[in-house]
Amino acid sequence: MKRPYYLFSNGRLKRRHNTLALERASGERAPDDAPEDEGLPSCPPDHPTDRVPFPVEAVESLYLFGEIDLNSKLVTFLGQHGIPAFFYDYYGHFTAALYPRESQLSGRLCVEQVRHYLRGPWRLFLARALVEASLFNIGRVIKYYVPRLSGAAQTAAELALEMMEREG
Repeated sequence: MKRPYYLFSNGRLKRRHNTLALERASGERAPDDAPEDEGLPSCPPDHPTDRVPFPVEAVESLYLFGEIDLNSKLVTFLGQHGIPAFFYDYYGHFTAALYPRESQLSGRLCVEQVRHYLRGPWRLFLARALVEASLFNIGRVIKYYVPRLSGAAQTAAELALEMMEREG
């Protein structure tokens, strides 16, 4: 199951054998607006074995609060897996985000959706079709549960189903 990952440690985030790994560094983090901050990468990892791996299949999104170094290969890897990364400054304020490119983005589809929206009769046709499909699915769910219910709940479900069929 995918879940968000919150990284508070300083270090370097890497792609490691088709997964993600954080190589921790123990350097003190200074505020982003500190006069002595030259914008250089954070200190090197403490030890190559001080690596925290986590499977890319389990990552929904990354929230980076520490001073994290990354490179373009990692950004490409995150994009291939549809993982957005959100960056926060020293004080915990949101500063930037990296969103992956939409995988199923079609310009032609977008244009056709806008055309349907702009034409009133087409828009009304689509709205009716969506409502009819919703009612059909609601009816199927009620029919599924009616035999599994008993007493007043079963009676209420049967009445709702009859009313839907009469009105629809």
